[in-house]
Amino acid sequence: MIEAIEAGAVDLELVGQRVQELRQERELVNSELESYQTSKPIPKMIHGPENVRTIQGSLKKLFLAPDSAVAKRYVRISLARLPLAEPMFASVATPPLSSTPSHKRTM
Repeated sequence: MIEAIEAGAVDLELVGQRVQELRQERELVNSELESYQTSKPIPKMIHGPENVRTIQGSLKKLFLAPDSAVAKRYVRISLARLPLAEPMFASVATPPLSSTPSHKRTM
């Protein structure tokens, strides 16, 4: 990038604008992160090994239970948040359905 700027291939005004945009974005992210920080340290008993095991066991029961509404809702919410691009799926070819086993097919 520096070589392109020195050679004059990149407009310095555009680079300066982009740097300013990135600085502003960084400031926004930093201020948002600061708003999430706790003012007091979390008590050791909350994140102690025994409590973590207890919570882990409870979550495991919730997710592995048959007909678990919690697991279904979690999967639905997680899938809704995944950014999916349609062109990615358009390029995936699906194999043709055939009654002939794949080891007997000839190409």
